[in-house]
Amino acid sequence: MLAHLLGDEVTITRNTYLQGQKSGQRRQIDVLVQGDLFSHRDATLVVDAKRRTRRIDITQLEQFLGLLDDVSADLGLMVASSGYTSGAHNRARQQREVRLEVLTIDELRRWNPPGTFSVRFGIPRSSAEAAAAALRKSGLRVGWDSTLARAPEEVVVEAYRMPPAGDDGQRQVISQAEGALGGAQVEYRHASHGITIVGGTPAFRWLQITVAGEPTHLRVPAASELEAEEQLDATAKTLRLPRSEVDFIRPDDWPVAGLFGMTD
Repeated sequence: MLAHLLGDEVTITRNTYLQGQKSGQRRQIDVLVQGDLFSHRDATLVVDAKRRTRRIDITQLEQFLGLLDDVSADLGLMVASSGYTSGAHNRARQQREVRLEVLTIDELRRWNPPGTFSVRFGIPRSSAEAAAAALRKSGLRVGWDSTLARAPEEVVVEAYRMPPAGDDGQRQVISQAEGALGGAQVEYRHASHGITIVGGTPAFRWLQITVAGEPTHLRVPAASELEAEEQLDATAKTLRLPRSEVDFIRPDDWPVAGLFGMTD
């Protein structure tokens, strides 16, 4: 995902080592990103992946901060499989010497840079695990969209990636997803497809529009209440409806803070 987001401007190395400037010891790094990233020139981003049964706490976050300080990193990203405590998150936000973010895997999955192409399929709920496994095995990232299901026994799986270069790049992604589902013998219907134009960080959500209190199939991207209001104004104008009749469904986990200030 970092490669998709940052492109050719950076070099990404997995499971490598950096020499600690204060400890004098070689320090193991899960993912090292070097180059021009997040408005920082010639920067170093150190990623620490924590697969734990418990949430990351302040003590573990402080240990990561010590690593960042030792290797003189500019940016730090901690990904926690079981989430993090509010204290750890607040501590990360207050750090000044180095920009530090802590994310859950679900938040990381929502990190879709502009240009990401998504295709969604309605499938039987009983086939959800098989469909997800087949799509991931084919090289696609997988998500779920609850807004497009047509019946209680149906779920909508979303497959996405940066499309290959060329005029038929999006078609190749669709064929890749269809081939994976067909190979797993999963029945499907093509629900929708689209490309990310704005956003790309966990702060952004596709917000479902309501008209006169009723949900619609329209969705708009926004990372903040202000952006959501701007989108609603534009939607009401497009639909030629009074602004008071157009609203959106607020997800429980939205709005969230921007990643490395990317939504500023």
